[in-house]
Amino acid sequence: DIHSYPYDNPDTEVDESKDGLCSDEFGRCTIRAAVEEANILNQPVNLTFSVSGTINLTSEISPHDGSSINGNNQITLSGTVPLVLMNGNTIQGLKISGAFIAINIQGSNNIVGVIGGNYNEIVNCNNGISIGGTGNKIYNNFIGITAGDNLQPNQVGILITESNNEIGKDAAGASNIICGSSNSAIIIGFGTGNIVAGNYIGTNISGQSGLGNAIGIAINSDQNIIGGSGTFSPNTISGNQIGIAIYAAPPDTYADQNSIVNNIIGLSALQDSVIPNNHGISITNGVTNTKIYDNVISGNATDGIGIFAYDDISYTSGHIIYRNRIGVNKNNVQYPNRTGISIYGNVADVTIGTDEINNYMPNTIVGNEETGLEIKSYFGYSPNEIVFRKNIINQNGLINLFIDSLSNLGLNTPFGLSFNSNTFSGVHALPGMVIDVYKANKFEIAASAYEWLGSTTTNLNGIFSFTINDPSVEAVSVTATNPLSGTTSGFAKYSSIA
Repeated sequence: DIHSYPYDNPDTEVDESKDGLCSDEFGRCTIRAAVEEANILNQPVNLTFSVSGTINLTSEISPHDGSSINGNNQITLSGTVPLVLMNGNTIQGLKISGAFIAINIQGSNNIVGVIGGNYNEIVNCNNGISIGGTGNKIYNNFIGITAGDNLQPNQVGILITESNNEIGKDAAGASNIICGSSNSAIIIGFGTGNIVAGNYIGTNISGQSGLGNAIGIAINSDQNIIGGSGTFSPNTISGNQIGIAIYAAPPDTYADQNSIVNNIIGLSALQDSVIPNNHGISITNGVTNTKIYDNVISGNATDGIGIFAYDDISYTSGHIIYRNRIGVNKNNVQYPNRTGISIYGNVADVTIGTDEINNYMPNTIVGNEETGLEIKSYFGYSPNEIVFRKNIINQNGLINLFIDSLSNLGLNTPFGLSFNSNTFSGVHALPGMVIDVYKANKFEIAASAYEWLGSTTTNLNGIFSFTINDPSVEAVSVTATNPLSGTTSGFAKYSSIA
């Protein structure tokens, strides 16, 4: 209220508004009196609440740099923009509800939520946390949901417009739970080097469904990391319409060199139940050079990974997808996506698994409902220079690998296949093609890849041969890869190895 400010009694010679004693006109120690008297004294305030209640702020509170506010999970703040933070402040134990922006971070090195300390709840806001500075750390918060699992959605959970901020981290107790956002749980609009790790996005620790965001993580800027290699680094991104959306705005931005590493997308954190995103990962609108590796991407209602472009401006390229489990969990239990990986339209230069010069490790793409990997034309554009080698692709419903005739420069499959005296041989129309040979299941209708057996190269006449001494091999599938263009053909199957 209007009386909650630091008060100077006009009947005394001392200026009580800067005597270091928290008191307003009525002798109350209010949050505003404490913060603003510290600001008058040009020093930080350490404010801990021992009472409970709701404080309706008529204007923002902006503590001095280095301040600490601890609501002990007993205080609720409301107002248009309750808290504005500059540098080095720590905020914990507050519930903020009904704000336009709950916490507006304009500076650097602030901590919102404390590992091993009190959590914050940020609910029913237009924007939960807005980050316009660098080096800020957001840990141990409930955003769009209460600690009691009561969904109270924000429009946007966290909006980032600067660099080198951390949303969660590789540490026990650092997770944020961000649910129910009508727009996005996290938007990385500008800035580089932001890390999002160890969070629950669209679900909670117990794997509850029905808590999803419209978009889990939306990325529009360069060189950010989603996940990480540590024990506590994986994000669980499940239950959303789109788990991760990377969209650029060419020619102004290309959302270049983002990494999606070691996340769980579409399952519970324990990987023992499905909490489907509609789309797992979606990449379009001019995005370049995304790396997607070491993730479990399973249980999603449509595609696990979708990369597409529909015109010249949205052309997307340079992506590398390796060492993921797509359609299965960490123990190879099948939790199918409808399609494992879908690439269509004006897309080029994508590596799936090992590339033409043997960089990167293969993916496991198994058990998806319709297709393991599909590469298709769209709106008059065809994907090209898509290389995929050494991946394990099998038991996907209708077809393991589909490439339409216009895609990948129309590269033909090997033909004229035969087996004699432990030698498997065949022909390709072009010399110098890398021929990858896979162990297949002769009873699986679609050509399959259960194990990469090795590779050989076509000679000047397009002829190749490969020795198979393993008696367990009853059928093989083969692809041809043009090492000059980085383009791989579809499967050709031979079922008479004996």
